[in-house]
Amino acid sequence: MSTTEARRGAETLADFSDWDALPGRIARVIERAREAAITDELAASFEAIESEPAGAAGAMEASDRDGDARWRGLVGATFAADLACYAEPSDQVSFDRLAAAMRAYPRGFRLWGARIGGAGSAWIPLGYTAVIPIAEATFARFEDGTASLAGPAITALSGVEAGGSFLYLFNYSVVPRLRGTRMAARVVKALADDVAQTPHRGLAALTVSADGARVAQRFGMVARTPAAHVDAHETIFLCRTA
Repeated sequence: MSTTEARRGAETLADFSDWDALPGRIARVIERAREAAITDELAASFEAIESEPAGAAGAMEASDRDGDARWRGLVGATFAADLACYAEPSDQVSFDRLAAAMRAYPRGFRLWGARIGGAGSAWIPLGYTAVIPIAEATFARFEDGTASLAGPAITALSGVEAGGSFLYLFNYSVVPRLRGTRMAARVVKALADDVAQTPHRGLAALTVSADGARVAQRFGMVARTPAAHVDAHETIFLCRTA
């Protein structure tokens, strides 16, 4: 990440860095994201913001992240993106669960957004992807049908294990108006690249929509019948790759 890119990212995320004020500040952001019109200007400014890759020069220790304004802004903006993508509260991630996953494995998160209204206008988060490594015992919850968004958190490992980890596709979504567009295709392509570049022994996902199920199937995952007590609104997808 260049100095210029880091500065631009920090400036873009500044409005989302005060977590105490976040609930009041993001309501209008979520509304604008859901109502975004597909224009050439929006498409031209649509881009991703990432956390610094692990091992990069100047990468932060996990214990230092919450004190960094850019990091807090990244978490806050990703939370806003999640709420904008999912209308049903039951489908939305909790702030604490999201922050915990981002602290554990920040390099798995990629936030997408654009300047709605052209150059000089405010940058708005419009979607995000996240893939995190999980323990084999956690992957077993997908295999036995007990994994659920409403159940115990699916905890991220802090790094990929030697020989590859099981990967959980924590999220892949854009706001409804962007679905089916070339921008959505860019998001899925970047996610596919992230997965391909991460050594893994299996993939897992929990989906709440037909679009989510189609993407999971594109990654070679197959549906697993959930245990009787698991919310039928969710669908478990998984596959072993090694």
